Amino acid sequence: MVVEDVILPILSAYDLIVDCNTTLVSLIASKDGTVTDWTGPDGFSSSEIQPIVDNAGSYTVTAIGANECESTFIMEVTVDTGVIQVTAQDLVIDCNITEVALAATTSGTVTDWTGPGGFNSSD
Repeated sequence: MVVEDVILPILSAYDLIVDCNTTLVSLIASKDGTVTDWTGPDGFSSSEIQPIVDNAGSYTVTAIGANECESTFIMEVTVDTGVIQVTAQDLVIDCNITEVALAATTSGTVTDWTGPGGFNSSD
């Protein structure tokens, strides 16, 4: 008796986000077959197991099992274009006011101040 093996390789991946801190992402697919091809936006194509990309869009990965059955999986890479808004008040140093406290309001986190004469502070 001949038993036909039509079990598809198991293939999974997860969606990724490109943002200010992560400008490149590695496409990762877990599988029990052999990854043969990635395709994506702007004509992207790769036969690497973990290609690195920086474009948003849908990426399709294909895997072929030992029985030659093929599976495909589509994952999304999105770009977080949220711009952090920062506002600060202009201050004046003169004969009566010899120093000022810098302050800012922001939708993010203030991580660094820089200014003239090599001024730099993370406070």
